[in-house]
Amino acid sequence: MQRILAIAIVGALLLAGLSAVPAAALASGPTDSLGPAAQWQPGVPQATVTAHFLNVRSAPNPFTGAVLTIISRGQTFPVVGRNADFSWLQLNVNGIVGWVNSAHVFAQNVAGVPITDGSGGIIPQPPAGITATVTAYFLNVRAIPNPFTGAVLTRISQGQTFPVVGRNADTSWLQLNVNGLVGWVNSRYVFAPNAALAPITDPSTNPVPPLATATVTAYFLNVRSGPGPTFPILTIISRGQTFPAVGRNAAGTWVQLNVGGTIGWVNRGWVAVSSLWNLPITG
Repeated sequence: MQRILAIAIVGALLLAGLSAVPAAALASGPTDSLGPAAQWQPGVPQATVTAHFLNVRSAPNPFTGAVLTIISRGQTFPVVGRNADFSWLQLNVNGIVGWVNSAHVFAQNVAGVPITDGSGGIIPQPPAGITATVTAYFLNVRAIPNPFTGAVLTRISQGQTFPVVGRNADTSWLQLNVNGLVGWVNSRYVFAPNAALAPITDPSTNPVPPLATATVTAYFLNVRSGPGPTFPILTIISRGQTFPAVGRNAAGTWVQLNVGGTIGWVNRGWVAVSSLWNLPITG
């Protein structure tokens, strides 16, 4: 009887421990694939990647969220936000803030993380009285303060006014809160007389133009992990889009692009490249 009672107590403890695991962790599968437990900091909202590779997107949507960067299995990052049902988590990936599907991470201490996708949760409050009014006809709002590598999150138009929540070091880029979506705009195309009072939320200054750019001429074009048709597809880009070219193969038949932070290769036959032979050989 004592043995049966002991087994029942152990079972109850195990069930209690399991019920304390966040929903995002339960969706991620076995915990023996997470890597060193020493990465965890007690009480801190964190997520460890359980997939081999995982896209970090500009929005919590696999179809409309641009890929900002790719993280890999075992890496751990702070969780800074979530959507309402915990199906997407917002991470800070070495300064890049983006969204991942929670089914592919093991997350801990996320119950108190604010809802940051604009669906009724907490939105970061801007410094009082600092706004920017668009002076261009249309203006891209980007994921990072860079016109070459910053993925376009949305587009705003002339006369619209939004709170300024941050800036880069020389105030050449401003970080706006566009109805709950936080992104960057070039300060040349807004009227923001008090922008210098906003906190510096990115230490960079104006970026250096790329050596070359590539514009897609095919309707759709695979971006691959290496310079050849057998390498895995990282993402797909479409006709008319332009990206910085960062390298090429020796023959110039494949070009390496920076697609919103994702570095990959495209067939030279399906892009129009400026200054192809100025690019370094990277593959």
